[in-house]
Amino acid sequence: MSESNKPTEVEVLKKLFSGRTDCYGMETNNGHIAVREPLTDSILLAHVQGTKRIGVYPLRSDLTVQWACVDVDEVSKGKVEKVVVGFIENRFFPYVERSRQKGFHIWIFFDFPIQARDVRKALSEILTRTGLDGIEIFPKQEHLSTNNGIGNFVFLPLHGQSVKEARTVFVTSDFQPYEDQLDHLSRAHRTKSEDVTRMAAAIQQEPKMEDPGTEDFRLGKLDLAKYLTHYKVTYSVKEEPNRVFYHVQCPFIEAHTTPSNKGEASIIQGQDGRIGFNCFHAHCKDKTWKDVRRTISGDASIVRFCRGYVESPERKEKGPLFAEDVTDFINREIDHPEALIANGIFSKQALLIIGGISKAGKSVLITNMGLCLAAGIPFLGQFPIPQKRKGLLFQAEISDVSLQNRLNIMIRSMPVKPEKSFLKVVNNRDLRLERDKDFKLVCDLIEQSKVEYVLFDPMSRYHSRDENKTTEMKAFLSRLDYLIEKLGVSIGLVHHFGKPSEIAREGAQQLRGSSSIFDWGDSYLSIKRKSRQEDKAYVKLTFELRNAEDPDPLVLWRNSQTLWFEVQSQASPSSISDHDIIKLLQAAPGPLMRADLLSSIVEGFKVSEETARNAIGRSRHLLVEEHLKTRGNPVRYSLKPDLR
Repeated sequence: MSESNKPTEVEVLKKLFSGRTDCYGMETNNGHIAVREPLTDSILLAHVQGTKRIGVYPLRSDLTVQWACVDVDEVSKGKVEKVVVGFIENRFFPYVERSRQKGFHIWIFFDFPIQARDVRKALSEILTRTGLDGIEIFPKQEHLSTNNGIGNFVFLPLHGQSVKEARTVFVTSDFQPYEDQLDHLSRAHRTKSEDVTRMAAAIQQEPKMEDPGTEDFRLGKLDLAKYLTHYKVTYSVKEEPNRVFYHVQCPFIEAHTTPSNKGEASIIQGQDGRIGFNCFHAHCKDKTWKDVRRTISGDASIVRFCRGYVESPERKEKGPLFAEDVTDFINREIDHPEALIANGIFSKQALLIIGGISKAGKSVLITNMGLCLAAGIPFLGQFPIPQKRKGLLFQAEISDVSLQNRLNIMIRSMPVKPEKSFLKVVNNRDLRLERDKDFKLVCDLIEQSKVEYVLFDPMSRYHSRDENKTTEMKAFLSRLDYLIEKLGVSIGLVHHFGKPSEIAREGAQQLRGSSSIFDWGDSYLSIKRKSRQEDKAYVKLTFELRNAEDPDPLVLWRNSQTLWFEVQSQASPSSISDHDIIKLLQAAPGPLMRADLLSSIVEGFKVSEETARNAIGRSRHLLVEEHLKTRGNPVRYSLKPDLR
């Protein structure tokens, strides 16, 4: 392609990554936001130049999309290759972009706009066939929740400085960047929309799979044969590798159950114990297992049909509910929860959640916490731990080698080392708490180890549920409740903040997924970088406690030598004198850019950027301030002549 005919970056972005034009997503110092203004060429140019980072919303108001994107949010080339092969085998044309931070985006471009529901159905089917059904798909929605809904955006490729670092660029089959990105994208093949709709139409609608509704998860799967026999429901069994079908007559509509038409239906149980319902004659397509259970057994408890259920005297002798007079209640002496970490931060049989953006240091913080509990030393050097406790750290964020190195560095610098068996580590990425077998393994390990707290890092690695669906997350969180209530342990979770929504959220309200995650916890620690310009070693930690007064927010500094977070000593404005500023500038080989002077103060005096700015402001009477006529109008400082 000749240079004269070669499209510009803006033209390529407009043509291939076409989405909503009345709004766009943008990265700011405080996170990602939705901007409800037209997406213009000048904004796209700012993205290409690197002065802004822009995202496009794929789902248009008519619920169609012109492209789709699969987000492989980890550095796994093998996983990317499996997805690419799966797409190619189904006549989809995938284009792989290396994202800015980690992982890859796999883009599919369509020749005509296509309904989002068909795109999601087809892509979900392909990912399921490849065994990678947990990967995030954009568009994330098939419908917009309100008239003002806009869905979720995806950051555009070809972002300024990132391109020079071989990020946000498209790569070859051996994961090397194409030399000419524009030429590669201008030749992109578009997947035929008719192939997508044909595939979506051919996919059989799978029944909704639900938890059986038993009260005690450790008792294993519901024994459907026992349950159906007890309620005199005639059935036959058909087994498949990953599920079992119990063929029954439809329990709902008598009109399609006659001698000549048996109204056949199936109750389906998966390997994980979840249950679905499907009426073969499509008369009851909206019915679920919950409806079947209600029709067959009403509101009666079905826990006795679990495979591990044993009738106990405690269950037989359970009496009626007890109501206590309010006067008696308020005068009764009630024991306060026993503190693992003082100030209400972490109590016995409580759920603590540490949330934050990616790379903020959540894993380091919860590992610091586990080691403090095991050694009985104050958390962050200022929150007392009344006594050392035995615990388990389930870690699935980093490799064995990285975890070993991290723990070695941390423990070497501890004033008091944990005794043997006070903190045990499980580094396993294949545990899913909703799987009965895995959950029993976890419960058995907790009981054998006789621990008092269990930490899971990160939460998302220990389930395969849809975090945006309240019912699915409640089922997962109920299993944590079992660990807390039945086994008597405290639970700590690491969880990520979600992408910005249309409603501004603060603190732990930013946790990714259903609001039930926030509703479930007892205490929340939110960690975020103080600002994008500031050293990443400095973060702000805020507290939200249900059963105690929130401590004041803390500025923490992550010591790169020890990997421990240390509470930042908040320097008062007067603690940095004019003399300190003079010495910094006298030691410099020449005038200092404002950013360099700020950095020198922050690092040299271990203060926040705001404190450094205030110190410069107080010393301006000693400085020559020069505004440079270059991009961004930067400022540089030097001392007045009589001070040099």
